[in-house]
Amino acid sequence: MAVHPSRKGVIVGCATEYKNDLISNGKIDPSWKGLKLDKAETLEVKKMKEWKRSFKNPAEKDATKQTLCMCYALNGNFIGANFTGK
Repeated sequence: MAVHPSRKGVIVGCATEYKNDLISNGKIDPSWKGLKLDKAETLEVKKMKEWKRSFKNPAEKDATKQTLCMCYALNGNFIGANFTGK
């Protein structure tokens, strides 16, 4: 399935907005505010393709929580966010 480039840009905006919501709700530290997207990938998970968007926060003291990953279906639906990317 080919994905229109404009949809990819929408996903970046959604990931940034969701990151800001996590900050507002106290789920992640305010030091994540203002950090730009670090990496955008397409993954194959359980024979389905997904978009993975990652933000990196070098100020985070816990090395296992320096990368915030967000996964989206190719149609743009949010799947989940975590620090493992899985």
